[in-house]
Order: sequence, then structure tokens, then C-alpha cells
Amino acid sequence: MMNNSMLSDIQCMRTAQFSNFERSFSERQRKINYENLAKIENIASGSNDYTFKRKGNEEQFKHSVKVMEKLRAAINSLSTPDPELSSISSDKQSISELVTHRHKLIKLADSSKLGWKVVEQYETHQLADDSDDEKRIHKAEARAEKLDKEDKRKVVSKNRKRWSPLPQTNYSNEEN
Repeated sequence: MMNNSMLSDIQCMRTAQFSNFERSFSERQRKINYENLAKIENIASGSNDYTFKRKGNEEQFKHSVKVMEKLRAAINSLSTPDPELSSISSDKQSISELVTHRHKLIKLADSSKLGWKVVEQYETHQLADDSDDEKRIHKAEARAEKLDKEDKRKVVSKNRKRWSPLPQTNYSNEEN
């Protein structure tokens, strides 16, 4: 009797573990399928075909697409019969991080006289830790100023004509 009871308990535990595993696996698979479907919908909507006239608008659009993907994932997690709180919490956290980072970039561009050039340099050279963030901002601003001066120098050099000490004259045989 004891063996049968123990065997029955073990079978119940295995069945419960297996059903938990199955539920977890199907939830993960459903989430992956939903994310892939959202990406396919994004491609099918033609948003990738559009060519932006301004780089800042393109970057803002890309950011908005990322936020929308995360929101869709969070909404999808909530719509399940057994929503996993950890999944919803991580989706919420990633959305918050995306928006906070974008706000930081907008403030950086607004506070600098070179605007989005500084942000571009800041984003391309993210080697330091967050503790060195102030140094990174100053270095990005210096690089942006240097690039701005080089661009202006190129424009000026294209517009300059070479100085000639002698006046140019047209010699033709018809005047003789």
C-alpha cells in the first residue's frame, strides 16, 4: 500500500512538472511567434521602404518602432490566460529603458549648440561605463565640433579659386 501511494505521488509530481514545462515551453514559443509576426507586419506595412529626408526623423522613427515592438510583446503577455509576471515586468522595464535613453539623447541634442551631431558621436562611441558618462558627453561634443569645422573647411576650400598672378588672356589667331 505504501509503495502504491508513493508511486502515485511520484507520478502526480512528474505529471505536474511535465505540464508546467509544457505550459512554459508553449508560452515561450507563442511569445517568439508573436514577436516574429510583429516584425513581419512591420516589414509588410512598408515602413522599411520609406526614405527619410532628415536623419533625426529616421532615428526617431526607428526608436518608435522598437517601443511599439516592446509594447506589443507586453500586450501579448497580458492577453494570455496565464500571464507570466516576470515576462510582463521585463517588457515594462525594457520599454522604460528605451524611452529614458531617448529622452536623454533629446536633452543632449537640445543642450548642445551642435545638436544631433553630438548625439551621433555619443552613440557611436559608447565605450565608457555609465560612471564616465559626463566625460563621454564632452568627448562626443569635441568630436562633433571637430567634424563640423572639417565640413565647413571643405565647403570653403571648394568655393575658393586659385590665385593667379598673371591676368588670363585669350590669344586667338582671328584678332591678328
